[in-house]
Amino acid sequence: MKDPNLMRKETLDIADVLPHIRFTPKELSATSFPEALVMIAGDPINMTSLKLQTFKENGTRCRICGCKGQYFAKEKYAGEPYFHLNLYALKEGREVLMTKDHIIPLDKGGRDRLNNFQTLCMECNRKKGNRTADKVKKNKLKKKSGAKDQKPRP
Repeated sequence: MKDPNLMRKETLDIADVLPHIRFTPKELSATSFPEALVMIAGDPINMTSLKLQTFKENGTRCRICGCKGQYFAKEKYAGEPYFHLNLYALKEGREVLMTKDHIIPLDKGGRDRLNNFQTLCMECNRKKGNRTADKVKKNKLKKKSGAKDQKPRP
């Protein structure tokens, strides 16, 4: 779901955005590193964000539920100097924000590194919390198989 405080200018095809993403050891600040900015459809956008790098490296599909990012939205909050890009999937006709998630959560020893990020939709990211995706998937499978194994009560 779109944050109601975000101002959206337009949506962009994924294929038009991915080639512009720049891999860097860490995200560069647009104000300190003007080279991080790339003109995308007429607006300067920081294309070194770790979130964008994650989508380019790991794909635009949620690793838990499998929903696929459909488009990028060029958005910003009032008072911000630059637009940024958010990736959205459509689930049952609703927009769902795609996120960068820590595979091994920070509080479990994970690091802010590209090899510790995965693409998740916001809904799965909330359910996952600070667990690993494998534990979330196992819980889903247990619930599904448990529901099938139970006999209806008379």
